[in-house]
Amino acid sequence: MKHPNFQPSNHSKTVLADGAVVSCASGDVIMGEKLRQLEELDDTLFAAIDGDPDALNRAQRLLLAAEVALDESLVAESRRQYARRAESIWQLHQRASNQSLPRVFAALEILELVSE
Repeated sequence: MKHPNFQPSNHSKTVLADGAVVSCASGDVIMGEKLRQLEELDDTLFAAIDGDPDALNRAQRLLLAAEVALDESLVAESRRQYARRAESIWQLHQRASNQSLPRVFAALEILELVSE
């Protein structure tokens, strides 16, 4: 799934058969089970940030599993993406207080989770 706030790296990239380019900041290509796990983590964390309570419940477990299975630099890069998205929701709430409070609280919970 392509996330609207994902900021692709300017590092070396690899084009997969379907045209997708998947590499992390170090330039390492992400494939197979690691790619599947990262996609699940991204889908879950971005849904949690947007206020999905089921995703919020799964977020910590998936993040801990990713820290064990994936390269440290890849998890760190993902954490930065999640933090940027959650911070943008918090900043939007500060400017326009008509934001959904459950969404704002979810964003704050994810900020706490990714900064641990």
